[in-house]
Amino acid sequence: MKHWKFVVMMIALGALMLSCTKEGKYNPNKKISKITHTYSYKSEYWDGNSWVVDEELSGDNGSAVWNWDGKQLESIDYYSAGVLTYTEHFTYEGNRLTSIGYAGGGHYDLVYEKGKITSIELYDGSERIGVYGVTHEGGKITKIAYTSFGRSSAEVHPLPFFLLGLNLPGPKEQGNMNAPKGASFEYEFEWAGKNVKHCTYRSANYMEESFYTYDKKLNPLYGMWEVEGSDFQTIISKNNVSRVELHSDNSITLTDYSYTYQGDVPTIATGTSTSSSATERVSYSTSTIYDYE
Repeated sequence: MKHWKFVVMMIALGALMLSCTKEGKYNPNKKISKITHTYSYKSEYWDGNSWVVDEELSGDNGSAVWNWDGKQLESIDYYSAGVLTYTEHFTYEGNRLTSIGYAGGGHYDLVYEKGKITSIELYDGSERIGVYGVTHEGGKITKIAYTSFGRSSAEVHPLPFFLLGLNLPGPKEQGNMNAPKGASFEYEFEWAGKNVKHCTYRSANYMEESFYTYDKKLNPLYGMWEVEGSDFQTIISKNNVSRVELHSDNSITLTDYSYTYQGDVPTIATGTSTSSSATERVSYSTSTIYDYE
């Protein structure tokens, strides 16, 4: 999805269990060194006798190189067509993430209370232009609500995937996240054990719902509070997503995910979305390749 990134692109386990999954902390024993994304797309129409291919595309969807300083993730370099486009830098207090900086002086600051993230504030230099309020119930995140204080956050930087990585929609009625001052939207989450099973997006003029099912393997990004370039993982959910059912505009889009594992570690993840009507059908596939240190 394009909602939370510049481009569509956007864990160990058993003996490789995550060392810590507390909010703002990410210290896996098996560390990612690079994530590579590819895509394929096909649209068809019914001519009255058979399905005819209207358009078919495939290509590189970017990559991300993860740079570690011992146990802490220091930065992530994002590439498009082999060219470095920007770098995100991470700042910590002890082993807890407190800020994510990017080019031009912009940054996200994470605010904590009793070990839980209560808000994520977006700055352009010294100007605070938006805030994401985080609500917890029973130790789990149940709501994230956004309010814009100035110009569009998308003009500065996309919403980071540390929030969830749940294929979450952006405010479509605003178009490309161009949220004017005072604009707001929110996400509500329902849980089944340690996995999010249902997400509802609401804004003034739009609502969208996503339903999730999972496999039994541990998500390699579980406990990670920032990662762009991942459009299928549920970062706060413990297991890997196997299906997303998206309800939007009186239509349903299904995305099925399959994984290639090396032991318990996923090395390739493939997601395929399909939507169709009596006269049109579209399929879109993404592949994500994980390299580890």
